[in-house]
Amino acid sequence: MMKKYIYKELQFGIKSKFYYIIAGLLSIMFIVLIYYNYSSVIKTHERYLYYESYYIKNGIDINKDLSGSYKVETDANGGTTVTNPILYFKELVGRYAYVASPKYTLSQLLESSILFFPLVFGAFGLFISNVDFKYNMTKCNTVRINKRMYNIAKQTSLIVSSIIILISSLTISYFINLIFYKILSARIPLDNFDIKIVNYHASIVNKFLYGFILALLFVEIGYTLGYITKNIIAGIMILALYLYIVPILGKYDLKNIMYYLGSKCFDYYGSINIIEPIKVPLLLSLFIIFLILAGSIIINICISIKRSSYN
Repeated sequence: MMKKYIYKELQFGIKSKFYYIIAGLLSIMFIVLIYYNYSSVIKTHERYLYYESYYIKNGIDINKDLSGSYKVETDANGGTTVTNPILYFKELVGRYAYVASPKYTLSQLLESSILFFPLVFGAFGLFISNVDFKYNMTKCNTVRINKRMYNIAKQTSLIVSSIIILISSLTISYFINLIFYKILSARIPLDNFDIKIVNYHASIVNKFLYGFILALLFVEIGYTLGYITKNIIAGIMILALYLYIVPILGKYDLKNIMYYLGSKCFDYYGSINIIEPIKVPLLLSLFIIFLILAGSIIINICISIKRSSYN
């Protein structure tokens, strides 16, 4: 019986096209990031060519500087001075090209989870919760199954749908990145640059788990907000206010925990950067995330069970 209702919930998400909307929105965000990486390589390569042209015009030995070293200095006013800029920009082209390459694509996309997932998946949870309220889905579905079983099926469907949306968006974006990288390879002789393979902080499996847990966490938080506010716009405004405007409130603030775990999991070699988090013991950080996730699921089930099917 529960499998039937899980399948029914997933069918509703597909037929309503909301799964496609969320997956499409997330894919667009990923593609914007991919294009930004592509543009960074192009612009940095243009800077390198500018200095290469200068060396050639003035008869300066370019190989001497390319085999040397560079230094980046920042003055009191925030200005930056680079000694041996041709080497600096050559290495930067290699670094950005590596970030834009298929070898780093999934890592780069999952790095952006800390920026995109809370709002996107929070909005997803808000929508599902508001649909339940607006169309009396609880009343319709608890005629043949008790509330407890129905709500467990609902929470399970949220987990499964989050996985489907995340994997679909990553797959679409990965293949689009392949197209961008092919174009990039045709425009720039990448073989002339040292595209270094860097050591990862964590395996791609751990990075995916981080992204998935973050997605699921904010689906549940969004679902809870939907129950409380009964309004998608109000819920999104609360999420956006907390995520992007309210400063970190302390070491045990959820945002700080997210940033700290992200710094342990990701390399941030590309265009994604996060603020320096306050250090928290790793096991305690994981426990807090688990506590918030489990708490949200339990609260959602309890509220639904206690609320009348006719509300």
